[in-house]
Amino acid sequence: MRCGGELEAERTAGYIYSHASYSDSNYRPTADCQWKMKATSGKGVRLKFHAFHLETDSSCQYDYVEVYDGGEAKDEKLFGRFCSDTIPDELISTESEMLLVLHTDDSVEEKGFVAEYAEWTKGGKRPIGRVKETIKRTDILNKE
Repeated sequence: MRCGGELEAERTAGYIYSHASYSDSNYRPTADCQWKMKATSGKGVRLKFHAFHLETDSSCQYDYVEVYDGGEAKDEKLFGRFCSDTIPDELISTESEMLLVLHTDDSVEEKGFVAEYAEWTKGGKRPIGRVKETIKRTDILNKE
């Protein structure tokens, strides 16, 4: 499955779909996709999900989305890991890049997600970082 890519975050919003046939079918199994959004120098990236339907699991270990502050998947830059049907809170990067990762396993497939991204004034809060247990969708993000 071909997915992901590098995207330019501009003042006008762009959209990320979990898969090319979002409106017609569920996402495919065994996908590992990365979308890197980059704003112009001095700006950050805002990410807002409009639809979110991934496999339900209390520990988000099968199908999930991870979002990172910056262009690399570093534990200390993790905003959160998300799954199920709860739409994640809006996220604003503290850097000029943001990374969205979609991972799906080989069993249950759901509808997927639609996310809006745009250039934005940088956020003032840091990512929560990865903790020993998996972050649940009900955890509060960006808690200082």
